[in-house]
Amino acid sequence: MVEKKFLLLDLDGTIINTVLLWRFACKQILEQDGFYLTDSQIALLPNELHSVVQYGHRDSNEFVRRVVQYVRENVSTTQLHVGVLEILELFKSRGLPMAIVTSSFHITAMEMLEQHCITGYFPVVVGRDDVADGHTKPHREPFDTALTRLGGIESKKKVVVTGDQRNDVLGGKNIGAITVAYYPEAHHSVYQSQDVAVWGADHVISDFSELEHIVLRQ
Repeated sequence: MVEKKFLLLDLDGTIINTVLLWRFACKQILEQDGFYLTDSQIALLPNELHSVVQYGHRDSNEFVRRVVQYVRENVSTTQLHVGVLEILELFKSRGLPMAIVTSSFHITAMEMLEQHCITGYFPVVVGRDDVADGHTKPHREPFDTALTRLGGIESKKKVVVTGDQRNDVLGGKNIGAITVAYYPEAHHSVYQSQDVAVWGADHVISDFSELEHIVLRQ
């Protein structure tokens, strides 16, 4: 008999294809401030916006505020990744508890979920400002917070953590969960397959439909 599993999902770049939006927002704000970074440097910024200080920007808090504002104002330009809605509906029909664990602020995450009419799939949404001690992924605290709000889990082996970034995989490993790296074609211009392999995820998928086997049939 297959054990019931709990699914913790990243939002940006995993559920919703926001990779290019975040990169464009960073590029726009930096150029407004007189900073011109390479595409490879820009690609790394959305994962940790405050790291902009290493390029000489003196006010990372203001930079973050403006980037987040730009993204929030342009949420309507984003799309769900192919197959997401179908797999969410399948998991919901099977009674699978699902939560969002994101490094975005809670209000930004909720606006994205509402834009795509998928808030009903996620009774729990944990943003970077929902964790009391301020830890973000890959620290285990955001994941533990989500699981606690889902009702508590006895065995982390019943948890599947899915995301498109190294911090998602490392965070899942930090709580002893099954880890899934999502590497769709849309991300091939951002990082290479060999980079994803180094993360050490239990599974690497390129299509959301592949989650069905991992979550429901193992």
